[in-house]
This record gives sequence, C-alpha cells and structure tokens, in this order.
Amino acid sequence: MKPWGKVLTFIALFLLASTCAALYADRDEVVPLTPFMRQVEPAAASAGDTVTITGEALGKASVEAVYLSDGKTDYPARILEQTDKQIRIRVPEAPAGRMSLVVLVAGTEDKYIEQPVWLTVR
Repeated sequence: MKPWGKVLTFIALFLLASTCAALYADRDEVVPLTPFMRQVEPAAASAGDTVTITGEALGKASVEAVYLSDGKTDYPARILEQTDKQIRIRVPEAPAGRMSLVVLVAGTEDKYIEQPVWLTVR
C-alpha cells in the first residue's frame, strides 16, 4: 500500500471512532455496572450482627437489596450503609450454616445475582 493510502485509511478509522465516541458521549442514560462482591468480613456472624461486604458496583445505582440464601430460602438483610465499593448489612434471622450472598439488581423486579462469597451464620 502506498504511503498516502495508509494515511487515508488512518483518517477514515479516526473519523469513524470519533463519530461513535460522540454518539455515546451524548447519552443521558446511565448504565449501571453489574454488582460483584469480593469479600465479606467477618466470615461468620450471628443474627443481628453487622458485616461488611466489599466489591465493585455495590452502590444504590446497582444494588437494590441483599439476601442471604441457603439455596431454598432467601433471607433479606437490612442495608445499613452503601457505597460503590462496600455495603454494610445487618445479618437477618436465618438458620445456622453457610449462606451465599445474593443481590437484587437495582431497577429490576426479578434479576437476582448469586455472588461468589459466603457467610457462615452461627
């Protein structure tokens, strides 16, 4: 390819990328990220205790509710504090055992995501 051909190709790709970026930059809609929990501290707690969950996209724009689940029943936890990186919850009344954490994605009625972290209820 001749040098001017490479330049024209580069300019065409640049204009296409700039146009796409401008189209998406003007969007008023905020698309929430998918919530992802990395850790829960302490790893074991009793009903009424407070635990801290850390991760990504945990703010109110992404997470509407948190549940403990034994695979059959979901137990709603009370959210005490919530930021994009952390949620503090009060452990609900639930049977003793290992529970997975489940989030209800904000703005949805039935999109629950089971997280890769567990809490042992004493």
